[in-house]
Amino acid sequence: MPLGRRLKVAAAVFVLGALATPIASAETDPDEATDLVDWYYAAAFGTGVYRIGERTVTVFRIPLSYELTSVLKQRGGLRLLLPVTLGFYDFDYTNIADFDFDQQFGTLSFLPGAEFDLPVLRNWLLIPHANLGLGAEAQGEDYAWIYSIGIKSRLRLPMDNSEFMLGNALTYAAYSANEGVDSSLSRFVTGLNYMTPLSVALFSRDAHVRLHFIHYYYFNELDFTLPGGDDEEISQEYELAVSLEGERPWTILGFEVERVGVALRYGDGLKAIRFVGGFPF
Repeated sequence: MPLGRRLKVAAAVFVLGALATPIASAETDPDEATDLVDWYYAAAFGTGVYRIGERTVTVFRIPLSYELTSVLKQRGGLRLLLPVTLGFYDFDYTNIADFDFDQQFGTLSFLPGAEFDLPVLRNWLLIPHANLGLGAEAQGEDYAWIYSIGIKSRLRLPMDNSEFMLGNALTYAAYSANEGVDSSLSRFVTGLNYMTPLSVALFSRDAHVRLHFIHYYYFNELDFTLPGGDDEEISQEYELAVSLEGERPWTILGFEVERVGVALRYGDGLKAIRFVGGFPF
């Protein structure tokens, strides 16, 4: 996809993300809210809202990327990843007139990296990837170096007009904060995706509906420190999502959007809703 179109899609995702925030708003003390942030989790979560314990964090992820080489033209394809993530505390879209950007803008992260498409078989793709970047508090002096490395697998299984996809990912990620807090995690992800055409056209375009289920397993538990010193440990997460995909991009609010969907995620003490642009493998 050309860079210009990716920028348009990213902006559309940002706008749609703002519409999700009423679902899970909560009062949060900015001085305590940083305890809720796992630097890598916030950077990799996507666009949406997650609630851990009695607190809520709203995240906007702008997934900028640039395709250097295409897998269609040669043996492998290489993409440069340039995602930017903004985290907000106590973000209430229903009361936007009282929104205080200086107080509610909590974190900003930039996690550049690259991924390489490596075809194994006609319908099987391996995708090694690596990222290295920085996250910082908007209101304080704390920051953290963040990095991740891993490999994804995507297997396509066509079935007449429908299609199944099996996705797997093995990731090691860590962050090192300037106040001396270090953390790392290893996780294995398994996902199933089913695509089938819709019987009716949407906005004069043929379209497909996609359903996916994803299981996240953490080898070492994901640890959130809550205000008051309590910990919430997450060993597994589950995600259900539905998305619509047009054969040609739709124009929404002046932006071209190829696919849009919503996912519900839950785990040990965590509930989330996020927007999805496809199967993340």
